[in-house]
Formats: sequence, structure tokens, C-alpha cells
Amino acid sequence: MALNKKQASMATRIGIAIVAVILVISFVPGLVGLFGSGESTQTDPAGQLQTIAQKYSQTVQYNEQLLASDPTSYTVLVQQGNVYFDWAYEALSVDTGSAMPMWGQAIQYYERALSVQPGDPAMMTDLAIAYDFSGRTDDAIAVVRATNEAAPQFAPAYYHLGRFLQIKGDTAGAIEALQTYLAMDPTGQTPGGDPADAQARLSQLSSAGGASQPTTPQTTP
Repeated sequence: MALNKKQASMATRIGIAIVAVILVISFVPGLVGLFGSGESTQTDPAGQLQTIAQKYSQTVQYNEQLLASDPTSYTVLVQQGNVYFDWAYEALSVDTGSAMPMWGQAIQYYERALSVQPGDPAMMTDLAIAYDFSGRTDDAIAVVRATNEAAPQFAPAYYHLGRFLQIKGDTAGAIEALQTYLAMDPTGQTPGGDPADAQARLSQLSSAGGASQPTTPQTTP
């Protein structure tokens, strides 16, 4: 997925530099304490990323312990994917590059869950979103299309299919998917969609000069 990259500032380089440390935290218990209090300010991306790491790392460690005794637990695999998904989304608000490893981890656990028990439309849609944020929009499209086939009444998959097709410049496909979504769930009763954004995208796709160009996706899954 083509994301807007921030200009290379010192703050950004600091945020990217601690990615390796964040990944180590995910797998080695007890390292969170090395960060100290984790206090941060709005002008301290490194401190904010440390605080986010502290927020999620204990849950990651706990889930890893559960998976050590039952590596094929569908529930725990999805839980772990969800933790990394939420971690990535929160890190994304601080620094795009620092979120990428967590999207990758979310994908890993969702794929493992999918191999254990296919067909859960919510999990498959989350996997597609993680693919998209990782720059794998073609894979995202394939997953939501499979979701549409497995669970044709799961409206949010059509919303995200519309987003992904718009990114790829498939105007007709994006319009069809977004219209399908709005027809199925015009008030957004099923979590995971966004009727207001879908309508805005349809207006953009229909506007002069805006329909034929791929767009940069929103940062809200």
C-alpha cells in the first residue's frame, strides 16, 4: 500500500531506530523494564513508541506462553494477531515506519489462525487490512474477495475491497464494492466499515479528474 511517508527528520530516525528494540520486547520477557517509566511528550516520538511497546508487550508475552503449550489454538492465534494489529495502528499514529514490523507480526499470526480454521470473515478482513498497510494490496484484495465468497453477507469486506480497488486505480470495481457495502449496511451496524467514508470515496471516484487516479488510503483500518 502506498502510504504518505514523512520527511526524514531526526524524530523519525529515532522512531525507526527503536523498531529493533520493540521487536525484541515482543519475544523476550522482562525487557520492558529497561525502558524505565516510558514517559513521553507529543514532541518525543521515541518516548511515545516506548510507551506503546510497554502497553502491548506483556499481552504478547502472555499469549506466547499460551501458544507454547498449544501452538494451534485458533483463539490465541487470533488474539495475538489482534494485539499486533492494535499495536501497529497505534504506532502508525506516531511513525509509519515503526508500525511496519507489527503489521508483519499481525499477518504472521492471522495466517497461522487461517491455516487452523478458515472462514472467519472478521479475522480475514483484518488480515487483508494488515496486508494493505504492509504494501501488499494485491494480497489484501485476494483475501477480501475470498471473504466475500465465504461470507457474502459480511458487509465490511465490501467496504475494504472498495478501498483497496481505489488504491489500485480500479474505479469501476471500487464503485461497485462501495455501493454494495452501503446497500448492505448504510448505517454501519457491523463494526469494521465506515459508511461516511464509503460515501466520500464514491463522491471522489465520481468527481471529474478524481476517478482515474489511485489514491493514498486513509490510516484508519
